[in-house]
Amino acid sequence: MITEIPANQISPGVFGQISKVVDATTLSQVPYQVLAIGQKIDAGSQPALQVVQVESIEDAKAKFGTGSHLHNMAEVYFNTEPVFPMFAIALDDAEASASATGTVTVTGTATGNGTYKLYLGGVDSKRMVSVGILTGDTAEEVATAITSAITANTSLPVTASATSGVVTITAKNKGTLGNNIRIVERFNDDDTAVAGITTTVVDMANGATDPDIQTALDAIPEESWFQYLVGGYTASTDIANIENYLSARFVATYAKSGMYQTALNSVSGISELTSYGDGRNSAHSSVFGTYKNPCLPWDIATAVVAKVMPLIATRATYNTSDILLDFVVGSRPENLFNNSERNQLLHNGVSALTATVDGKAKINKHITTYQLNDAGAVDDHYRDMQSFYTMQYLRYDLVSFLKSGFANYNVVDNGTKYGKTASNVTTPAAIETSVQNRCILWGNSVLIEDVDKTIEGVSASRNGNNRVDINLVVNIAGKLEIIGFNLGFKA
Repeated sequence: MITEIPANQISPGVFGQISKVVDATTLSQVPYQVLAIGQKIDAGSQPALQVVQVESIEDAKAKFGTGSHLHNMAEVYFNTEPVFPMFAIALDDAEASASATGTVTVTGTATGNGTYKLYLGGVDSKRMVSVGILTGDTAEEVATAITSAITANTSLPVTASATSGVVTITAKNKGTLGNNIRIVERFNDDDTAVAGITTTVVDMANGATDPDIQTALDAIPEESWFQYLVGGYTASTDIANIENYLSARFVATYAKSGMYQTALNSVSGISELTSYGDGRNSAHSSVFGTYKNPCLPWDIATAVVAKVMPLIATRATYNTSDILLDFVVGSRPENLFNNSERNQLLHNGVSALTATVDGKAKINKHITTYQLNDAGAVDDHYRDMQSFYTMQYLRYDLVSFLKSGFANYNVVDNGTKYGKTASNVTTPAAIETSVQNRCILWGNSVLIEDVDKTIEGVSASRNGNNRVDINLVVNIAGKLEIIGFNLGFKA
């Protein structure tokens, strides 16, 4: 339609108008972004409760303090070759909170040379220390050397001090998350003890009082849209607040929601994880459950988001099973869940990891914590993480398509006669046809299946003078996760 050349133009000339053409054969692009929620330390220059973009690992160090929750998450994110920008919102440690502490008690005198390795929240070089020990080194000397190595590795989420052969390890951030920092010796098969030296580990504990998550949620700008929130907070009040925040943004009049990704590492067994899963029921949260994993839960959650989000952006139905994770590792073989245990976790709303033969962590199945509908009946509509993102994407794409295709239009009843010179006029039937064509595009892009049935069910009708209501039901494309076969033989 020519709008820039007046209808009463009589002065001769050739006038060219340039206009945008709506391409109905191209899917919309969602502006994917991730928001990390965690605590800073005093050395960080960034004020708390402000959403800021994190440009790099060094930027995270400066803004949040080296070894803080948010610096740790940035290390994982930027070591995974990120595709999408990372944002973060920092919390200060709560007033009157306590740091988790643990100890490594060293006894004896070295009777041979060796290397002592200590893993503090993971097995990457940024999460462990390696200490050379010489024949004749006393317990006090070894403890001092361990403390010096921990102090030198500033990326660690802990500090250390030594007294009389006892290394006291203290979480840099106060609160309960520090209780999840595992102190692990001899994680790898080739990690050997040093002759004459005995070490005894007491796990991190007594971290108490976390900051109020709701203050961070309230500080997120109203117009922002983060498809993933990620952090290490798993307390029921905290995760419920996050779920409620995301649920409120999922409604049609807002339509800017996402999912909270976290992880829970049990040191007692699968029952702790299944009990936790039973207490959650939201399409807006996902929790990976592990057993005696050496890695920080917030590292695991960030590794999942950094790897999965680009795949979901490529195609919301992307099958993420068996996707390898960077930076983090699986639990040791004896602490990995078997098939029956993974099924148990998944039936209780907890996502599961497995590991390759060389210890790399990989996703077994990524689900939400949603399990029951409002009536309390088992409901698998949003069980798969992809179902949530597919439906959110289809809505976004249809909104974008209808906005661009019918902006500034008038609507009249089906069959209404109007002049050929009339422009920007549509009918419910025309809108219905446009939506049906969009469904074909979704099918071609493997977002939905049973396209013919979907098209048959599309309906559009006027609801008052200025509104058209559209109804359609889609069948999300399936993901090939299980292949079963019967292999018989003849005697």
